[in-house]
Amino acid sequence: MIKHNIITKILIISLMMSNIVNAIEIYNKNGNKTNIYGNINILRKYSKDEYNEGDKSYTKLGVKNEHFISKDITGYSTWLYNFHTNLTENQYRLFNGETCLAYAGLNFKKWGSIDYGRNYGILYDALSYTDKSPVENTLTIKDNDNYLTGRSTSLLTYRNKDLFGYLKGVNFAIQYAGKNLYDRIEEEKNCNGWGGSLEYKSDIGLSTIGSWFRINRTDIQKEDNNGNKATAYVLGLKYDKNNIYVGAMYGNTRNLHRLYNTSHSKQTKNIELIAQYKFNNIYPSISFLQRKTNNYNAIEFSNNNLIIDKYINLGAIYDINKNISAYADYRINLIKDDNTFDSLYKDSTYNIFAIGMSYKF
Repeated sequence: MIKHNIITKILIISLMMSNIVNAIEIYNKNGNKTNIYGNINILRKYSKDEYNEGDKSYTKLGVKNEHFISKDITGYSTWLYNFHTNLTENQYRLFNGETCLAYAGLNFKKWGSIDYGRNYGILYDALSYTDKSPVENTLTIKDNDNYLTGRSTSLLTYRNKDLFGYLKGVNFAIQYAGKNLYDRIEEEKNCNGWGGSLEYKSDIGLSTIGSWFRINRTDIQKEDNNGNKATAYVLGLKYDKNNIYVGAMYGNTRNLHRLYNTSHSKQTKNIELIAQYKFNNIYPSISFLQRKTNNYNAIEFSNNNLIIDKYINLGAIYDINKNISAYADYRINLIKDDNTFDSLYKDSTYNIFAIGMSYKF
């Protein structure tokens, strides 16, 4: 049960924030712009799993810049930082947060844009189709600093919209990943590699996309004899029109999913589905996610088809105004809690309920 004082605090915060004036643009002169953006997220989780229990609040603050160079060239940069607001002051001095995004580039209008830095990996182009739940739950493939599935460092990205202006709705991107070997745990290291994505957006709200990558593994990662490369591809489909959003994706990965030790699963097959509908200012949603590993080579397990994640997620978002939203999220786990393989993977088999409020600017 949700404690009465938690609900009271959320209501007080909503009343306080309702009078905040939205002010994003802080500079705009001669084609040069600077905007600040971010969100304050008040989040509480309830679960028998200790990791997913308690205050999970955070604040993100970012800066976006545009710089006029010529009528055909514009410079741009983005920086986003995550502050952990659920820690004590002593903890915060040691674990003050992390840089989520930090990249800069040039936009050549119909010829596309190119940038370098810490950015989203190319596979997220397709994964974003189903990343719509109210709470940022870990999806079946998305994982930051795990090759090109989520946010990562040393990424050189080229993007082009409408195929150089000749074919509306056709977008593509190519991404090169540089080596990240030093001052990291082994699971977050990678050698160089590259990937791409191709998307088509129609005028009727229907879109389809395919994303993939291929990256060299480190010498230590290759000791599991699973091969020299980490690869993945994702196919996505979505409909977004008339207050309806439906997204689906199928993904296949090799040497990508992190195990409970330093090795990786040879292969995973991933399915994600989500549906949302807007009733005035309320967005209810339901989603289903499943990740299955194949050809796992550990001695402890003889079964080659083991389900790592399988759950239904029920959620709802209520927009109080254009800046403030309240939300609730309930993850119903479909895996038995006596699954030995699951416990070794450290993926929770318990249900998780979350409630919170977000102020975005």
